[in-house]
Amino acid sequence: MIDYDKFGHCALCHKDMQKTTVIDGKIQTYLSGEAESMQVKLDDGSKMIVAVCTSCKANYKPSKHAEKLMKSVIRGWEVDCDNLVADKSKPQFDEDWKKNHMKVYGKKRIVS
Repeated sequence: MIDYDKFGHCALCHKDMQKTTVIDGKIQTYLSGEAESMQVKLDDGSKMIVAVCTSCKANYKPSKHAEKLMKSVIRGWEVDCDNLVADKSKPQFDEDWKKNHMKVYGKKRIVS
């Protein structure tokens, strides 16, 4: 089980919200009806949209869930950075880039 923000999963509870079907002999993946999005404002004035399940969106309380949500998103960014660094076809993404990127993005916080 994952514990970070990942495409197709709820950023809070990490439930997989993807469904798979076969259409014309091809496997198709899509987001289920329980997949929703939620916009939050960050401390630098920017806005971030995250994917959450219907239940987590309905029960979201910034004072209770914002820190958990942001930690999940930051862990997701770290995984994405690790994957970019590991991709030999993208030499512009190295450990120095990752360190600098996470230095900036790892400090962001949700304010509302």
